[in-house]
Amino acid sequence: MNMKTFRNMLLVLLASVILGTVLLILVYSLPVNVMRNNVSKSIDALLQKGDYPSWSEGGGITSILDYFTDAIMINTAIYSSGKHVYDSMMNQRRKYNEARSRTEDLSMALKAENTNEDGLNVVSYPRYWHGYLLYLKPMLMFLSVNRLKMINFLLQFFLLIAVVMKMSYKVGKAYVFAFAMAVLVINPISTVLCLTFCDVYYIVLIMMIIMLDYNNSLNRDNRYYIFFTFGGIATAYFDLLTYPFASLGIPTVLYVLMNANERIKLSESLSSIVKIAMSWGFGYAGMWSSKWLVSSLLTGNNIIWDALNAASFRINGAWNGVPMTWAERFKGLSVRLASMQGFYAALILISVILVIILIAVFVYISIIRGSTSFQEIITLFIVSLYPFIWYSILQNHTIIHFHLFTHKLLSVSVFAALCILIKCSGYKHHG
Repeated sequence: MNMKTFRNMLLVLLASVILGTVLLILVYSLPVNVMRNNVSKSIDALLQKGDYPSWSEGGGITSILDYFTDAIMINTAIYSSGKHVYDSMMNQRRKYNEARSRTEDLSMALKAENTNEDGLNVVSYPRYWHGYLLYLKPMLMFLSVNRLKMINFLLQFFLLIAVVMKMSYKVGKAYVFAFAMAVLVINPISTVLCLTFCDVYYIVLIMMIIMLDYNNSLNRDNRYYIFFTFGGIATAYFDLLTYPFASLGIPTVLYVLMNANERIKLSESLSSIVKIAMSWGFGYAGMWSSKWLVSSLLTGNNIIWDALNAASFRINGAWNGVPMTWAERFKGLSVRLASMQGFYAALILISVILVIILIAVFVYISIIRGSTSFQEIITLFIVSLYPFIWYSILQNHTIIHFHLFTHKLLSVSVFAALCILIKCSGYKHHG
């Protein structure tokens, strides 16, 4: 990565910050009355299901939906104080108190807008960009939440079909199976029914389509680094810290598959994925932290301090304010993992087992039988560890939200591990 590439990455980041700010201000200028009317059409269904409903009886915690965060997103979308710049940076919403569920907060906020009911507080959530408002606000002007989910289903279905068809032609049908297993870990039913889960999934699918169509072009002039910078920027802009590393890990596995070459040295292969990870991280961290600076400048509030406090909380290993030892952290994750039921839980457990104990078998098959190159196996294995790198850094976030969405990061491990197995089987694509 040369200075020219880094300069281009920096320009991309600066342009994204400016464009992202302008677009948020514009969507905050949209009238919210019609949005509230459309949300009201679906509020009864949301209230009946509560903050954490399950889309499948007896499906275990892998079928749990995060309507808690969905309600926050929708409540943010329908709030307006009339100060468009301030609102777009502070991302305010109405709520009662911590004792109420967020779906109840949303219901009361809808009523209060019409009756001037007392007791509602206005709270801010400025440390995220809330880029999902770019599509949520306009769509709520024309659709109820239930109909929005139908659009969500259609978009995800066609994007997934596009990825499957292109992968089948470009890298081989066997790897389509590996990707399908990764998608099952993400759980495509939950990404349709829950707005919180869909943004990272969309970014993954779109990145894969672009890579499959323009791999040769992206390989020229270090464009892949700029591309992954875009991926990090988009994830930081749209996502509310769910399973963001998937937008790095899954496309990186595809990158390895599409650019495998036995003549490439291991050092070169590892260097490429490290630079890709750094590019994604530059985009992600740069875009996210830019919101703190931009919000502070435009509102006069100290958003940077609030964000740093939140980041410190997410990184530490405390539970309810009590520090946890590594053994306690591992036990907490193990209990949550063991409580999962059904097919999805089996996939997650299999992925962990494959990553931890089967690497020696993979290397043996690769070296002794010569079915694939050593550097491909090692590179994919390193990528399979990405979720555990994230878990080790954001310890509190991982433990608290493992049953909701941080387990979805293991889709990266499943994809990478199954690709290793396929390569070691001697499978060769003849497209």
